[in-house]
Amino acid sequence: MKNKEFTVADQSRHHGVSVQMSTNGDISAEIKRLFGRIVLGLSFARKPLLKWRWRMLAMLIR
Repeated sequence: MKNKEFTVADQSRHHGVSVQMSTNGDISAEIKRLFGRIVLGLSFARKPLLKWRWRMLAMLIR
């Protein structure tokens, strides 16, 4: 278990994502919920909101 967590943290650091994010289960669950909401939103709203939603996603990732 610990070894796997370290490899995940290593990979996330390699991709420029904070290690805290990868190890914290609550945050990853929140991200999954957010992605689900975005996919749901994209299926309803087409082009007008598309750019705005991706801009919000980019802000949240940073």
